[in-house]
Amino acid sequence: TLTTSLGLFARGVRPAWQRRLAVLLGLLASLAALGRMLGPSLSGSFGIIDDHEILDMIGRHPRLPASEILSTIAERSNESVGRFRPAYWVGRTIEAAVAGQNPTWWYADRFALAAITLAAIYLALCHVAPPPVAAVVALLPFTGLQFETWTRLGPSEAYAVPLLCLAVLLVVRATTRGEPPARMWPAYVLLALAALAKENFLFVGPLLV
Repeated sequence: TLTTSLGLFARGVRPAWQRRLAVLLGLLASLAALGRMLGPSLSGSFGIIDDHEILDMIGRHPRLPASEILSTIAERSNESVGRFRPAYWVGRTIEAAVAGQNPTWWYADRFALAAITLAAIYLALCHVAPPPVAAVVALLPFTGLQFETWTRLGPSEAYAVPLLCLAVLLVVRATTRGEPPARMWPAYVLLALAALAKENFLFVGPLLV
């Protein structure tokens, strides 16, 4: 048995437990790198541009009162410029009710959303690539111009991107398992929510389906 295992290892064929361990270690390493990248933002404060919307929503309260959550979602979703993104305002309003005027909590939520995005991309890529490659590629959405999505609190794709990436993960898993498209309905729901959080994601959903 030992000889067979060593032979498989030498030929690049890993036992299931080694594969799972490699995936886990790759995920932890990429999350550690993400923490290193986004960690400084946790000590940031509200910015003058865009973040005034947060303070305007909360008003003079330490945080948005729970009794005003539904009315705020309804009011903010009715945008006069012709946009329709209720899922965005649900996330925004819940953040205002939980984090309130504490910017650290807002940035912590951005890190959580970024971690979900990274994990979804990484686990999806692990179906077609080795964990080290998947870990590097999964960090690309947090580099370049898109880095500000996770380091600023103003309007961005911070809600839509995790929803989209989770949908991609579910589609990849279901496809590799040979499941029929009808069984992928949770992914379709996530795609719809992503489009309702950022309108241009509406064009990604049908392409993925």
